[in-house]
Amino acid sequence: MSDEQIREAIQSAFAEVAEMQMLAVKPMLTPAEVSKLYGIAESTLEKMRAANRGPAYSQLTAKGKILYSRKAIDTWFEIQAITPRAI
Repeated sequence: MSDEQIREAIQSAFAEVAEMQMLAVKPMLTPAEVSKLYGIAESTLEKMRAANRGPAYSQLTAKGKILYSRKAIDTWFEIQAITPRAI
C-alpha cells in the first residue's frame, strides 16, 4: 500500500467518524441520517410511516421534508424493548 493510499484510507475513516459524531448530537434527523446512525433502512422507515408505525416524525407540508427527533427515536426504541423472562 502506498503512502497516498494510506493517507486516503485514514482521511476516509476520520471523515466517517466525524460524520457519525455529528449525527449523534443532532436533535432532528432526516430518514437518511436515521438509517445511517441506527441501521434502519430508509425503505423500512417509509413503510412504517405508511402503516402509522415506527417512531413519530414531523412533516410540515404534505410533501415536505420528513424529520425525526432524537427523543422520538429513543422513545420508540424503549417501547420496542423486550425483557426476557426469568427461567
